[in-house]
Amino acid sequence: MFLLHRFYNIMHMYEHPGRPHLCLRYNALELVAELLSLAGVMVNAFIIVNQWTLLPEMVPLGGDAGAHKLWLLILGSALPIGLYVILTMLSGRLDRFVYPVVISPDNSAAQYRLARDLLLSLKLELVWASVAALWYFIGMGLGKYTSALPAVVLAILALAAIIATTAYYIWQMKRHA
Repeated sequence: MFLLHRFYNIMHMYEHPGRPHLCLRYNALELVAELLSLAGVMVNAFIIVNQWTLLPEMVPLGGDAGAHKLWLLILGSALPIGLYVILTMLSGRLDRFVYPVVISPDNSAAQYRLARDLLLSLKLELVWASVAALWYFIGMGLGKYTSALPAVVLAILALAAIIATTAYYIWQMKRHA
């Protein structure tokens, strides 16, 4: 009972009384971003299904390091699907976010749209970075690539893109406050 009460309190911790709840329609660019993210999830699933039987049980990751091919299934499909679902669910409750600016009835539509665009951008970046990483790790498993260095560079670039995207949208939110 205590845990249920605790969970209820956590779920309602970010409710902001008086903050407007708007239902914003997607514009054409947002629909394209959503469809591209969904396509990335499907590409990940296709790559796994198409290459699964070709992979050895232990995928070499450079040097003596290796991982069981089940990790490719988890990181290659479960992670992007999970990210897609979580970010999609978050974009449906924009009134519960913690914003860097005060939300009022006057600026709520612009702030909510910026928040949704941030989530769409992050979803697109994360899903397609996982496609590239999965493609590369399967190539390593099949012996096409021998070094994990490009995957490390990809991770650094993806992290830089996520930080830049987040910084840009926070700047826009403050600019439109």
